[in-house]
Amino acid sequence: DKIGVIAFDSSFRWVVPLGPASDIARITALISSISADGGTSIYPALSAGFEAIRQENAARKHVILLTDGWSTPGEFAKLAQEAAQGRITISAVGVGKEVNRTLLENLAREANGKSYFVENPEAIPQIISGEVRELSSSSIRERAFRPVLVRAVEFTDGVDFSRAPRL
Repeated sequence: DKIGVIAFDSSFRWVVPLGPASDIARITALISSISADGGTSIYPALSAGFEAIRQENAARKHVILLTDGWSTPGEFAKLAQEAAQGRITISAVGVGKEVNRTLLENLAREANGKSYFVENPEAIPQIISGEVRELSSSSIRERAFRPVLVRAVEFTDGVDFSRAPRL
């Protein structure tokens, strides 16, 4: 599994560059360094995250957007359509009392993701954990394999599994 985290206000920066999700302590420390500042320009950050994940060779690709949804304009509908076509899902978590529900619901729906709305930021870890758990449980790895005889049964008598074609 891989993770990347982008912080944004009027500009964006990669807090955790897209890479292995194995060093939890380092990733947590980097995420803890994020502080709220300035205006909100969602589209450039979301577009950068989308472009990075689009390049990855993975069975499941998912973006979680955490915001109040109020932003300078951007081509959100086009990005959501491209995500859906590329089998990249985008879920949106709207945080606070004043949330742009329309933008976040439309983005998530068009990109085959989910939308969540919370006033209390303490609910965020549970939502993100649920998203990750759902993705993990629905992942199917398809790859070629060669059957191995575990126990002799009558209908496989005479089959040379070492020479059988890959399935």
